[in-house]
Amino acid sequence: MMVTNAAPNIVRIAQWDAGLTQRQAVETANQRKLAIAPNLEFERRLMHTDIWRSEREMYTAISGTLVAYEKAGARIGRFITYSEKGTTYAIEANPKAIGMINTALAVDHLIGAESRPNIEYEDKGGNNVLVKVEPSMLKIIEAFPAKEGWYVPEPEFGIPVGREVSYRNKVSCYPANDPNPNAHLLVRVDGSYVGLAARQYFGYDYEGDLGGRRYVLLNWPYSAPAGALGIRIDAQAPAAENATGTSVLSEPIQK
Repeated sequence: MMVTNAAPNIVRIAQWDAGLTQRQAVETANQRKLAIAPNLEFERRLMHTDIWRSEREMYTAISGTLVAYEKAGARIGRFITYSEKGTTYAIEANPKAIGMINTALAVDHLIGAESRPNIEYEDKGGNNVLVKVEPSMLKIIEAFPAKEGWYVPEPEFGIPVGREVSYRNKVSCYPANDPNPNAHLLVRVDGSYVGLAARQYFGYDYEGDLGGRRYVLLNWPYSAPAGALGIRIDAQAPAAENATGTSVLSEPIQK
């Protein structure tokens, strides 16, 4: 299968060696009226095509999928917060999620009506930053894992959820039973978190992890730069399949 990278709707916002932080990437995309490519688009690129072979310099890359979750066993309150290097980032939760446990909230970055972005940042003083998202736009993801491990991604955002499963590697399975070819490694913090999901490829296959392409990083620091891809404003339809079976957000595949 040969993949072309000539599609006009995908734009490189930044690549790894000259990366942007999460906030820089969102604000740059907002200014340029681009949606940051969501986690599902990176899933397609990394796991279902060979596009990644020609864009290795992009990784690690942040996606446009914003995820918020509480520490394991804690109930969601009105706000979910994440603190890093003296700065606290807060997001207002979907009211329907308040009181829930083992739950994540997610939304994909986009540019809406009148070119208004759905994710922005507002400095509130005292090293506090509000991650501005309309609370009702945050989708509820149940059965969010309490610990890092291998899980099967849910279909809407590609976030690993549910019971822990094993993954198949070159020589064995770990854990030893029930290998699942769809297993992805969820990487999360022990506490609460608010931020963009990141994806990576680190250049070599370690026991079947496909060089990190199976990893979904829900712990990427705000201070760490990364690559990012954008989608032009006229190509922000949901990432559904078109008649040829390729994502409407992605480069076409030539068989």
